[in-house]
Amino acid sequence: RGMQGAVTRQRLHTSAYGYRKVEVETGLNREIDLEQAAIVHRIFREFASGRSSAAIAEGLNLDKVPAPRGGSWDGSTIRGNPATGEGILRNQLYIGIASVCRNTHTYHPETLMKKIRPSPDKLVEQEIPELRLIEQPLWDAVQAELARRGAATPKAVRAARRKSYLLSGLLICGCCGAPYVMSNRTSYGC
Repeated sequence: RGMQGAVTRQRLHTSAYGYRKVEVETGLNREIDLEQAAIVHRIFREFASGRSSAAIAEGLNLDKVPAPRGGSWDGSTIRGNPATGEGILRNQLYIGIASVCRNTHTYHPETLMKKIRPSPDKLVEQEIPELRLIEQPLWDAVQAELARRGAATPKAVRAARRKSYLLSGLLICGCCGAPYVMSNRTSYGC
């Protein structure tokens, strides 16, 4: 509830690549980081022009651009997850819309396995035009390209590419309810 109330007062308690925290008592507590904003623009322009997220990540790594949390860039950091709305290309803060509580994160007490579920009933969005990095036509082009690519490779096709093992899809963890997967050549793991 604290984050939901804070975002309506333009106080963000989340971090996003392209912004930095500003220490102020009231009002907007984020500002645009111009160096990172240029990288965000580059990512959006390259994706809209047809490059894949993996190719963009490879280019950023070759140019030695630090990833959001250090280390190297990965295609999934750029592309994100359509089910949870995460990833640089799906972050609405880049068009000036801050949102909190989009997803609920739960942890199993014994296995500490994290599950992320959408929570549309708790979602709060606040328009903050000062934080807009991406122009609307570029945003729309990228969202259309994401939708086109998602429709071109349906889940059934992606699942068909996975290797099938003797017990694939049959074993379920008794603690957390997650399916078992091959953890190495000879073992299954939760």
